[in-house]
Amino acid sequence: MIILKLQYSNFEEGEFTEEQIIDYSSFLELFNKEDNDKIYSKHSWTLEHDRIKYFLNIENTYFIIIEHIARDGYKVTFSELNDKNIYENGFYNSSIEDILKLFFNTNFEALKKEFKIATTNNLSIINRFNRNFFEYEYNDIVIGQFALTLFVYSIVPCFFIAFANLSTCIIITFILLLAAIFLCWIHFNHIRESKNKSIIISSGNEEVVLTINDYEYKFFKKDIKKLKLITDAGKLSLLTFYNYSQILLNNGSIINITNMIIEPTLMDEKIRFTEKENKVKLFPYIKPKTKIISDK
Repeated sequence: MIILKLQYSNFEEGEFTEEQIIDYSSFLELFNKEDNDKIYSKHSWTLEHDRIKYFLNIENTYFIIIEHIARDGYKVTFSELNDKNIYENGFYNSSIEDILKLFFNTNFEALKKEFKIATTNNLSIINRFNRNFFEYEYNDIVIGQFALTLFVYSIVPCFFIAFANLSTCIIITFILLLAAIFLCWIHFNHIRESKNKSIIISSGNEEVVLTINDYEYKFFKKDIKKLKLITDAGKLSLLTFYNYSQILLNNGSIINITNMIIEPTLMDEKIRFTEKENKVKLFPYIKPKTKIISDK
């Protein structure tokens, strides 16, 4: 049984179409249709937008990846579970069908003769067949930085008590105490906007699934009015590890996603064709809160 899944150029690593069982004639029909649907010319062929990768495997033991890398050329990579070698080569349109036929006929010894050994780490190819579901959940990744900063704010006054005069000590201690309180305020503000929240989002899928306290809310990228990317003020800020994205939907919903769930830079890559606003905040307090307006 041969399983096929496709990976288009706008897909992320680990993102595929649904798997399907396929035979040689059906695959050849699909393969040629995908190619014929493109208009290849000097001006229209673009590697970025037209590249498709075909992932085929037999019983999770034999794996082949076919990638269209030029107007009339393919890169083909073959590997098998019990052979540490990775076999790789380039083929023109005129010979690619012969390579496919060897794979579908399970004539693997003859197939290997058509390749060069690229490397000896077959797992690097096999792992590329693993599907990623792109679910991002709350993870307090900044807790270490938060604790360290809080510790510094606490230990510095002790230094001044030991080595500085009383008036200086009082001023510094007061300033750092305020900074520690403010740091806690920002930290728990971000935790409040992150806990019990998850999002399923990928570059190739238009649907986005947001879950808050077991409530599931689905929307499409075309429903996004604006994406705000709020980042820190760099060296000007003492809170450089608090960043977040704010998704504004056409129906008035506001969705805050902190970097405790997914980094704004990654969100920027996943939501491509929408209006965006990059904003720098010296004090990255999240406002307004997440607000979901149901369309039902």
